[in-house]
Order: sequence, then structure tokens, then C-alpha cells
Amino acid sequence: MNQAISRRPSASCGIVFKQTASCNVPLILLEYKRAIGGRESNPLLQAAYSLREILFKGELSGLLEKCGCPSFLLAGGGNRLSILGAIHTDKFIVQQLTDIYIGEATTHEDTHIFHLAKVFTSLRRARATLDEYYDGILHQGTTSANPQRNPLIPRRCFFPYPTKFKEYRVGTGAGSQFTEFKYIDLPDADPANVTFFVQVKLSDRKLVVKFVDRYGVEAHEFMAKAGMAPQLLYCGLLDGENDLRNGEVRVQGKLKHGLYVGPLRMVVMEHVEPEKRPIDAREKTREAIEELHSAGFVFGDLREPNVMFSGGKALLIDFDWAGKVGEARYPRGLSTKVKWPEEVESLERKLIETDHDLFMLDQLFVE
Repeated sequence: MNQAISRRPSASCGIVFKQTASCNVPLILLEYKRAIGGRESNPLLQAAYSLREILFKGELSGLLEKCGCPSFLLAGGGNRLSILGAIHTDKFIVQQLTDIYIGEATTHEDTHIFHLAKVFTSLRRARATLDEYYDGILHQGTTSANPQRNPLIPRRCFFPYPTKFKEYRVGTGAGSQFTEFKYIDLPDADPANVTFFVQVKLSDRKLVVKFVDRYGVEAHEFMAKAGMAPQLLYCGLLDGENDLRNGEVRVQGKLKHGLYVGPLRMVVMEHVEPEKRPIDAREKTREAIEELHSAGFVFGDLREPNVMFSGGKALLIDFDWAGKVGEARYPRGLSTKVKWPEEVESLERKLIETDHDLFMLDQLFVE
């Protein structure tokens, strides 16, 4: 159903709803002005305000407990149009996805039209995917607000949408059946968290799922084989079936000019129950790091949250920065609250060295 809302002569707003028995869910909202400037308000902000007003009406309160109510925004004026994504977790979040020129090009007109066609085809497919996503959410039951919800249990709107993957087995590749899971908790209360505890459906098996833009798969596999890391079950695209270890897929981010460029990936590993930190924790952690170094890998982010103890060994559990010596680099935006081997400004995008890991090991066990 398309519902047009007119606010003023210079602006138009259209909304694509998904109609259900209990509520109308906004899928796409358009805010467009003939021109931008003078007294005209920002159409991007106006679109966000319009969507937020719809989401916080009473009929969607129950749906907001079940998911983050993802939607698309189209906003612009004149010959410019922006496509944005919106979602609600603990706050209303809007992120610009792309910005396009919709006027006539003076040269290379065919190329320009082809680009526009690709953008709007992608949006149409995304809208269909969004519709299917809400079908799954609404199939779970009522969208009425639940006043008896346990406030200690994270709301489902904090959880991402991927809920299945094909388990990769070294030597045999990916299986043919999906393993489906449900999110059960977050390691902490940080809404920016990208790591989640999940449970396989119809099973007591627990896993850990995280979302990354880079990951040291080879380093993780090596340490898992040595019993010094949880088993890595999947690392690939968000569809859960394109593991980057499949030779025909190759979705691993490539290092370009010191930056990692590639699609967002989902990582799934076995959940390991931690044991109490042993007396010889320093020695066991050193054994793990030296084992990693012996295979030509570096770790980079050796801090207390990334080391656990189980089965008489130290286990490394975060391989986001790990990689081959001479290839792996520090990311941008290093925390200034952590004592790194060098000043933050001089480390960003710099190669990670084995001596850096040993420095971080010493910091980990400073008395």
C-alpha cells in the first residue's frame, strides 16, 4: 500500500507500508523537495523525523520489542537523492547508504542511466528482503507490547538478522544443511557490541557469533587445531553459506593502501565455558602467543577480554586483527585508554610485529 502525505507545496512524502492485521509497518519513506536552500529544511532530517514519528506510535510498540524495525529512507531535493537505512535499538539510528545524481548527464549518459538502474534494482530487491524479514518476525506471534517483559533480558531489537549458517569442516568444506540459531544474550550492555551468544535451535549447543570487516581466519584455524582457540565454524558473508574458505567464494577483505576493504562478514565459533584464571596464567598465555608466532602469525590485540582459560590452556578468542607477519596492520581509531607498544598516532595502519604482542603480554600481567 502506498500512502502519500503532503505537508507543503514544496515537499512531498510517500510511504510504503507492509499491512498486517495488527499494524502497518513502514518499509520505505520518501521525502523529496523540488529544491534545497533558503528556508527549506534538510530533507534527510525531515525524513528521519517522519519515520521516527511513525515508529513511536502506539501500534508499533510491540514490534519494537521484537526487532529494530529496519526501514529505508529516500530523501533529497532537486537533482540529488540519498538512500538511507534506519533502525531502532536503544536509540533511533539513521545511516546514509549512498547518494546519487538523478539529473541528466552531459556525457556518458548510458553509463549514468545504467548506474541509476542498478541502484533502484538493488533497492527493489532490498525491499523484497525486508518484506520477508518482517514476515518472519510477525510469524513469531503478537506485536502487542508486553508489560511483563523481564528488563534483564536484552530486547530482540539489539540482535542482528542473520540466524543460520552452513558449518565449514576443514578438508570437506561447507555442509549442505543450514544450522539455525537464536540469539540469547550479549557479552555486555554496550549497544555498539558486535559479539553475541546464540543457541542452536532444538538443541542445547551454544555458539558465539560476531560481525567483522576483517578477520584472521588462518591464524584462528591454526590455533584451534592446537587447542588454543575455539573451533571456527563459519566465516563469510551474512547469508550464512558463502564461507571465505571455499575456494570459489573468496570474500576475504583485501589490504589496499593499509586499509582492509571487503564486505561485512559473520564469524561463528564454538562457545567455551571459561575457567578461573590459573596461577600460571602468564606462562600459558605466553605459550599461546609463541605458538601463534611459530606459524608466522601476529595477534595484535592481546588484552584481557581476548584471552580465556579452559582445559589447562590459554585460549585466544579474538582474531580480528590477527594475520601473517608483514601483512597484518593495526586499524584506525585505536583506543587511547589502552597502553600500546607505541603512541596511538604512530601505530594506526602500521604493521603488527611479534615484539608488539610480547609487549602487550607484559602489560596484561602488570602487577
